[in-house]
Amino acid sequence: MSIFDGGLSDRWNKKATMLICDAAAALTTVGVLVLLSADALCVWCVGTVLGWLPILLMNANLDVLFRTHIPVKMQGRVYAARNSLQFFTIRLGISLVARS
Repeated sequence: MSIFDGGLSDRWNKKATMLICDAAAALTTVGVLVLLSADALCVWCVGTVLGWLPILLMNANLDVLFRTHIPVKMQGRVYAARNSLQFFTIRLGISLVARS
């Protein structure tokens, strides 16, 4: 889906798209919390897909914003910091879930 999202991000307002996608991801996260009471695997799968679709578009727009607003000499450091924080939180979440 990222191939298509890159083309769409060129046509839309990047900041507004990121805000809308972030809000959609937050709403689907709340929806998944509501789904805790459901035992249907199909419902969980649909919730997961709906939760990740806005993330693809949001990441494409974030990359465009980084490339257009951050000086070229600093982009490597900014991307490294973003990726370190992003992947650290994934590992942190996995370890928290594994302990419970």
